[in-house]
Amino acid sequence: RLGVIYGTPKRTGAQIALTKTSDKLLQVTAPLFSSRLFEFGKDAEDNEVPQALDVGKKVQLTNPLNYYGEDYNTLYVLSNGAIGFEANARTYKAGLFPSGARLIAPFWNRNDLRKGGHVYYREVTKGRVLERGQSEIRYQYDRSVHVKSAVIVTWEKMQPLEGTAALPEENTNTFQAALFITDNGTYANFIYSNIGWTQGAE
Repeated sequence: RLGVIYGTPKRTGAQIALTKTSDKLLQVTAPLFSSRLFEFGKDAEDNEVPQALDVGKKVQLTNPLNYYGEDYNTLYVLSNGAIGFEANARTYKAGLFPSGARLIAPFWNRNDLRKGGHVYYREVTKGRVLERGQSEIRYQYDRSVHVKSAVIVTWEKMQPLEGTAALPEENTNTFQAALFITDNGTYANFIYSNIGWTQGAE
């Protein structure tokens, strides 16, 4: 089952439940959570993806992530607005959705980190991030769920490939994916802080 909460950039977040069952029922509900980003960057002791084009970093997970009935012990944080499960996912492909691509993609697009912007990521195994995630999941989905770990990925001030000049900061894109690995499947919280451009987005 895939449950989706869609939100409006700058005002609301979107949360997706990726549960262990193979049933692919799409369930859409109204936004419930604010667009408050989880802490990120150097102060959060994040790792960072290289500032290049079509790049990704492999992350070894403490707990396996369940996605459509399959468990994954590694994932790839991609510069192009997604989280993948295969090394070749870092290469951008237009018109990828809908397809069978194994991606968790809050905002699939070709971001050019050479113009600026940062992609941060970290795994969390204790503390306030897990407490917040567990509280939100229990409110919306499962009151008995226990969050074991999380992966926080933040795309900050993304620039498009098109054009030669960098966009002003207010016209860039900042969004976040928080993946919560629980004792009853995996949940993804998509948070859109600022969307300044959408050319080619999927």
